[in-house]
This record gives sequence, C-alpha cells and structure tokens, in this order.
Amino acid sequence: MQPEQKDETDRLPPSDRVTHLDVAGFVISIISHIVDVGLDCNLAVRYYLSGQKAYFFATIAFILIPALINTAFSVRMYMLDESEELNKNRTLTKRCTDRGVLFLIVLIFQLAPVLRYFDALGYALKSKKAEKLKDYVNQRKYYELMIKEDSDVALLRVLECFLEAAPQQILQITIIFFNKGQGFGKDTFTFFHQLLSIGSSFVSMAWSMASYHRLLRVSQKTKNNISLIGTFVQFMWHFMVTGKL
Repeated sequence: MQPEQKDETDRLPPSDRVTHLDVAGFVISIISHIVDVGLDCNLAVRYYLSGQKAYFFATIAFILIPALINTAFSVRMYMLDESEELNKNRTLTKRCTDRGVLFLIVLIFQLAPVLRYFDALGYALKSKKAEKLKDYVNQRKYYELMIKEDSDVALLRVLECFLEAAPQQILQITIIFFNKGQGFGKDTFTFFHQLLSIGSSFVSMAWSMASYHRLLRVSQKTKNNISLIGTFVQFMWHFMVTGKL
C-alpha cells in the first residue's frame, strides 16, 4: 500500500514567493528615499538661513519640479489601470492622491514613490501571512499585486533618480567648486550638509538601479531571482560607477 500523497499543485514555486529580502528591500527603499529628500530640504534651509537665496531657489527647484513630474506619472498610472481590484486595494496611495491637502503634501515632499512602497510592502506582508496559513490562492494574489506595485514604483524611482538625485548631486558639487574658486568655501557647517546631500544622492541612485535590476529578474519566470549577495554587488557596482562619473 503506497503512502498517501498530498496534492500541492497550487503551491507557488520558491522563486514566486515573498522573501524576507523582498520585505527588507521595501523598507530600505522607503528609508533611503525619505533620507535623500530630507537631506536635500535640510540643505535648502541651510542656504536660506545663510542668505544664499540663489542656491536656495535652485535647490528647491530641483526638489519640486521632479516631485511634480513623478507625482503626475504616479497618478496617471492609476488612471490607466483598468483593474478595479488593483484600485480597490491601493487604499493608502488612493486616499492621499484623491484629497487636495494630502496631495499637496505628497507633491512637496516627493512621497509618491514612498506611498507605493508602503502599498507593495502591505501586499508582501499579506502574501507572507497567507503562505503561513497555506492559503495559496491569496498568497498568489497578493504576490502578483506586490509585483505589479513594485514594477510601477521601480519605474518612478528610476525616473526620480535621473530627474532629482543626479541633477541635485551635480548642482551641489558645482556650488562647492564655484565657492571654492571664489574663495567662499569657509562655511564648514554648510559644506558638511552639502556632503550629506551629495552622499545621500549617491546611495539613492545606486539603490534605485540595484532594486530595478532585481525586479527585472523577478519578472522573468525562466531565471532565478537575484540573491542578497547579488543585490549587494549590484548596489556597490552602481555606487562605484556613479562615484567615478
């Protein structure tokens, strides 16, 4: 008599399950984005307090214009999404973009990618919970929602990378060299904040590209997902390339 075999045809393959690396990736992305924008805003305040109005307005412009473009793209993605199920699940972003005051806050502080990361993180946690309960239908459902949300936010982060992080980095480096050439580089406190802003842009750009490449592998069912070590190597490679440029 042969032992009874369990039917596990609905179980997701290992490559199609939410991992702790996925959850950690969303948390790191949220923190890196908030820190990058926060340091840029902090530097703008430093320029204003020191009476450097031209640098203040230039820094603010490099914050608000990319935020406007990014938020417009994010809202447009929702408008083009024909799935009522997806729109119904995106409660956090939908509440913030449908109300005027919250939308203004999202715009000023560049929170469109952050809200989408929170949505993707919520789907990831729900998929993990369903996996523990052996609810493979909801596990697959929330995993696919997570991938869909992650693909949208990855596009927004790459867009933000080239519209805000890279130009902001170039702007601050230009200001440093200009002040040094004019003999104005004596404010070490402002210089320290400039370095923080530049450093956060380096990290944000490298992580955005590394997470984008990781998503590309996740979307290809015929290939294995990038491991933790692979993600770290991707991050360091992009960081070094950006620093060299």
